[in-house]
Amino acid sequence: LCSYGMIPLFLVTQLYLSRKFSQCRKITTERSDKRIQALSEFIHGCHVVKMYNWEKLMEDRISQIREKELENIRYTSRFRAFNMIQRSISTPIFAFIIFG
Repeated sequence: LCSYGMIPLFLVTQLYLSRKFSQCRKITTERSDKRIQALSEFIHGCHVVKMYNWEKLMEDRISQIREKELENIRYTSRFRAFNMIQRSISTPIFAFIIFG
């Protein structure tokens, strides 16, 4: 009976993590699109950037956008790690509760 009681706990945790994954993936996609757009603007406006000596400004802007993107990827990776730990530990926990 205790193992049956643990099933909803693990299901709720999986539901929460799946929603967080979808939110994080959406944010990562938006930030990636923003970075790609900035890089594309830089490439297409290369003559203007060179003429006004804006290379450093554009580099800093693209680097900031990339850093925000990587920050979100790290955040998502933590949830993924917790999900993998929970998935690999759930079976031994169920076995321990059943036979214990």
